[in-house]
Amino acid sequence: MSSLAGLSFAKTPQTGYADIAVSYYGGPAKVPVEVLNFNGAVVASGSGPHLNVSLPFGQYYVYVPNYIGPGSSGNFTIYDAKSVAFNLTSSNVSVSIALTAYPTYGINVSFSGIPNGAIVKFETADDFVFNQTHVINGKYQFQLPIKVPFYAVLDYGTTNHTYLEYLANATSTLSISPNKPDFYGYPNVNSGNIVIIDPVSPYDYTVVPFTNGYFSINASSSDIILVESPGYMPYAFTSSQNGNMIKLSKDVSNVYYNYSLSQNMQTLYQNITFHLNNGTAFPNYFTNSSVGSLYWQMKLDNITESQLVRYFYGLAQNYTLSTFTVNGVNYNITSPPKVTVYSTSNSVTAYVNATYSNMSPVSSLSTINVYVYGTQNTPGSIQYNFNITYNNASLAVSSSNVPLISSYRYVRISPLSSNTMVSLKFSPVQKPVMANNSYTLYWKDMVSDNYVLNNNASNAYYVVPLNQTVYLNASSAYFNPVTNSNDYAQANFTWTINGTTEYSYNVSYKFYDQVNKVSVRVVSPSGGIAYSNFTVIGVSNSTAPMVKFSASLNGKTITSSKNYYRSNNTYLISLSVPQSASVSYSFYGSSLTAQKYSVFLMYSWHFPGQTFIGQNVSYAFQHPSIAPGYLNQYAYANITTEVGNVTHVILHVYVNDTTPPSATFFMMYNGTYIKNPIAGKSIVLSANNTTDPYYPFSDLRFQWKIEYVNGTVAQPSSTTYTNMTPMNNSYVIIQFNTVNSMIISLNVTNPSGISGYYNKTVSMVVQSPRLVVKSIYMPKAAYQGSSSKVYVNVSNLGTMNAYDVNITLYVNGKVVGSTTVSEIKAGSYYNATVTWVPPTSGKLPLYATAEVGNEPSAFVTAGALTQQVSVNPPAYRTPLIVVSVIVVLVVVVYVYYRIRSGGGKSTQKAVQPKTELPKQQQKKK
Repeated sequence: MSSLAGLSFAKTPQTGYADIAVSYYGGPAKVPVEVLNFNGAVVASGSGPHLNVSLPFGQYYVYVPNYIGPGSSGNFTIYDAKSVAFNLTSSNVSVSIALTAYPTYGINVSFSGIPNGAIVKFETADDFVFNQTHVINGKYQFQLPIKVPFYAVLDYGTTNHTYLEYLANATSTLSISPNKPDFYGYPNVNSGNIVIIDPVSPYDYTVVPFTNGYFSINASSSDIILVESPGYMPYAFTSSQNGNMIKLSKDVSNVYYNYSLSQNMQTLYQNITFHLNNGTAFPNYFTNSSVGSLYWQMKLDNITESQLVRYFYGLAQNYTLSTFTVNGVNYNITSPPKVTVYSTSNSVTAYVNATYSNMSPVSSLSTINVYVYGTQNTPGSIQYNFNITYNNASLAVSSSNVPLISSYRYVRISPLSSNTMVSLKFSPVQKPVMANNSYTLYWKDMVSDNYVLNNNASNAYYVVPLNQTVYLNASSAYFNPVTNSNDYAQANFTWTINGTTEYSYNVSYKFYDQVNKVSVRVVSPSGGIAYSNFTVIGVSNSTAPMVKFSASLNGKTITSSKNYYRSNNTYLISLSVPQSASVSYSFYGSSLTAQKYSVFLMYSWHFPGQTFIGQNVSYAFQHPSIAPGYLNQYAYANITTEVGNVTHVILHVYVNDTTPPSATFFMMYNGTYIKNPIAGKSIVLSANNTTDPYYPFSDLRFQWKIEYVNGTVAQPSSTTYTNMTPMNNSYVIIQFNTVNSMIISLNVTNPSGISGYYNKTVSMVVQSPRLVVKSIYMPKAAYQGSSSKVYVNVSNLGTMNAYDVNITLYVNGKVVGSTTVSEIKAGSYYNATVTWVPPTSGKLPLYATAEVGNEPSAFVTAGALTQQVSVNPPAYRTPLIVVSVIVVLVVVVYVYYRIRSGGGKSTQKAVQPKTELPKQQQKKK
């Protein structure tokens, strides 16, 4: 086993298959296909519509490049490039890619204005050239798509012209000339307006909307063209740029509303600052705001600086009703506002300052309501920023109906998308809550988030890998009770780690010590201050856990052996398990300890065809090791510590066969298959169709049994069966000596000791005469010792005629009479006359049988009949008794006479008279 220490299979990556299907609206797509890993390297390639590749487990993506391929009826199909990512974590994963495709049609294209010729290229929106050739003035036919924009590029070698084209149907035609007077282009936004300005006073202009990222207009070559879209700086476009991509840039002009409350809240100071650039026109005030450019708006409306002053002067209202209140109290302006304006031809900066006084006294700060303007697109953006300063360090904003950038002493309201009345509620300042055991940690190749070693909020311990950058995030540990929210983004965090200071709620640190003290100071946006302390334990990612393994079946432990190979941190565990049994496998008791705390361990198991996560799993091996191609089977497990150490476990499993043979048999008579035995005939019971998935037929052992229908085993006899061959062969020759139903039982055992059974209840088929005594009848009284007649009714219930039928009468097992009938046809009966001599008188059991030669005794017994008959005493016994009585009387009289006459003294012997017995009655003939 020591030679396994360097086995590479301990780290053999799991592999699987990626089944890639490529299609488009018309069905399967036969296009080039590449499979790349996440480093961009091609690991497999082929073509659609189906590609099946074997890959190690991991992350990949399928890439189908731009492609033009054959279509229907001589046309072609253009396929847009597409990539789809997938993660291979099992034996098979299906990846479907639906491509965007465009059929092409033969389109007539006319070229003019290029007498010296040019290269024409037809391209898709992502620069895929699907057709290219040299052309001069004239007509050509090209395979082009319909109902989708594409580009036609005329390349003259030193310069080129690009045209965006769109064909409505397959019968459309196309004309291309570099001398077209129209303006057209491709903005990087989907929709907006084209402003056509006459450069000569009075600067007439037209606004034309565009969509789908393209515009084409007819205008004079001297016109000024502005391309504008909401939120973007307008773009000045000239005819020399026809066909180019037009990049619009985001544009924001800022307006600041700053409110400041005095400490007693009696006075309110307002400062409004405007910074407008060329991308922002004055909205809804001057006439030509739709032109979209501050320069052209000021030029078209002849806006003067005095007009601007009046505009900004009107922004400061005489009182703050519906715009600013404290505890519901409004403020009145106390003096005319001050306005300062600085303007150029394409920018304006203005300052408005006003002072207000409250209309009724305010004793404490509870609420502030302020009306906030939302961002406006003109088409550039005007973003409104509202800020409020108050002088009370013990209060902070506790609730707001809009997001805030800051909420303590200097309240900054996030720019809003629409006009809103903002409501602010103030509450006393409280220190934030910091849960020491709720920090979020992260490091590269992190296993899980179970890095908290104890769940103690006041004395928390964390585990991290040594010598590796760890990110510590306080957002999940922080809570502001003032705002009743987790406004960590507005809080200020100061970290102290082993003497190093870091700032922000999310910091990084590389731990080199096993024990590290961390302290965090946080100031909430509500002004509260809190401190947090916890301990970080550093563990090397080479520290292996203690591994304990067990396996059990139905609660009983399965013996296993374990060997450890330190060079690759691998355990090899050998065990035997039964086939198809759900065996429990467990790493219970495995552990890694850091500063008396248990470090989290993650368990992953990889059995054939299945992957599990967890300390305890169950799995059933479906194929025994004796099966071809299996032998010893393997399962793999990884025990990964929280800091990234991976201990490999290889399970070397011998799977015991538990699959029984598929026992079955069939019956034959005279070479013909039969469903039921033929009574009294030799038949063959054959198990030749029995199979075993893992052993040849010759390795199987067979045992046959014959049973009664109640399950009792029947022994061979003249009334059950006779076996002509041993009962442990794969076939037996047997004769059933009964007409009763029986059970044939077959037991087949393979070399693994696993048995399969097949039982069949069979009903006997009679293919011979079957003689049954139906009745016994005596026409006259019978006398003991006298010859008498008995009528015996015999039926043939069989399928064949019966010849030379012997009919025999028995009394107590002794033959008392018999006769022979030459023939009883099948399905008929015969009344036979049998002469017998009753051996005794009284009630006698008269037993009658009917049989033919070589018939099994069981058949005879089954067809026999017993009937009680009455037999009279013999006919001569009555007169004999009368004679005997007379003789006795004569003797008595004679003796009496001799006594009376003195004959008793005589010595002469008396001569007795001879008594004659009556003759015995002869039998009637």
